[in-house]
Amino acid sequence: MSKISTDLREATFLLIQHNSLAIMIGGFAGALSFFFPLFAYLHGAIIGLVVLEKKTREALVVGMGAAVIALFMAFSSINILGPHKVDVVLPILLTLWLPNFVSTLVLCASRSMTIAFLVAGFFVVLFIVGTHFAADNMPLWWKKWLEQHISLVPGATVQGFVNEGALEFMDGFVAMFFEASLICTILLARKWQSFLNQATTFRTEFSNLKLPKILTGLVIILGILITVEILPGPGSVWVDLLMAAIMLYFFQGIAALYAILISKGLSGWWLIPLYIILFSAPALIIKGVALIGIIRSLVDLNLFSSSNNIHA
Repeated sequence: MSKISTDLREATFLLIQHNSLAIMIGGFAGALSFFFPLFAYLHGAIIGLVVLEKKTREALVVGMGAAVIALFMAFSSINILGPHKVDVVLPILLTLWLPNFVSTLVLCASRSMTIAFLVAGFFVVLFIVGTHFAADNMPLWWKKWLEQHISLVPGATVQGFVNEGALEFMDGFVAMFFEASLICTILLARKWQSFLNQATTFRTEFSNLKLPKILTGLVIILGILITVEILPGPGSVWVDLLMAAIMLYFFQGIAALYAILISKGLSGWWLIPLYIILFSAPALIIKGVALIGIIRSLVDLNLFSSSNNIHA
């Protein structure tokens, strides 16, 4: 093991052993996320790691302590940040707190990423249903929200969203983003734990990810009903739910590709070109990989199995 890896493991052990240290670093990372949003993932990963490694009560204390520090530092700096930036980052932190806490708690108890992903998806469904319950006209609600926050996105205009027809999909896009953020944080925490314990269980759990066939069947039926216009289209709760499901199956598609690479004795780093292309053609890649994920649920192929090559 390299010196850097050894140092990282030792630092992580200190983080796990001392609750006060985890609270301070987690809280500081959460506060920094209001200036640099990517730190929100570190904040969530620290909480997730503590949940996976310690008793529930201790993890709850660490999670609440880190959240309180992050929120206090953020709102005490509201004059510097501006209220609109707080409005944008705060939901990310909230997404990576309670949903992250519960999802990693379930992962800790079940050792099943499938179940943890289903819990994460459940929280996203609650978000979608809740927003549609709170607002009668979602496109109009998002238009008003963008009018207040559009200055945070250089070069963007509300009229641009209107012209592209993006307002009708805004709630679904936001749900997909929250879902992706939550799942990435869960994976980061679990990978971190695996690195800490010098184990290969992360490979096994991620490669064995397989959502239930009944859920896949419901998603396919939902897509068909929307396509033939039996159910309402863009702007409806049904389309938003379908978009959230696509993101869930995107991660299952990634797991399927990862399992194929591992079964062939290749490194997961071979997926990096896919991630790079994802930034240039996100819609195409997400749909394509999600299709692989759907096939993974419906077809039991040895192609997706890496159990012979991976040892826990």
